[in-house]
Amino acid sequence: DWRDLAVSVDKELGTTLGTVLQLSHKIQQRQWTVFNALRKPERAVVNIQPLDFERRSGYLTMGENMWHGGDQIGREDRRESDMGWMHQPANFVIEQQDEDTWWIL
Repeated sequence: DWRDLAVSVDKELGTTLGTVLQLSHKIQQRQWTVFNALRKPERAVVNIQPLDFERRSGYLTMGENMWHGGDQIGREDRRESDMGWMHQPANFVIEQQDEDTWWIL
């Protein structure tokens, strides 16, 4: 799900905590606009990937570090048929690996 959200940060007085709290407030109050895919190359993208650690029906969500890449044994390297990614000013992923570990990539 994609949304456009503007956050204003003062260069001299802004803090990480202040920015996160402002972002949290804007999300809770639904102060976003509809995502415009044509403007994506102009935007900084932040992708937040929290995990749900509640056991449900015997299943528990695992971090991507536990399964990323799948089975690679005997697999030949091939050129991808997909087109390359469009570069943009900034692209961040805030990913939760486990209950106590977060990564900013």
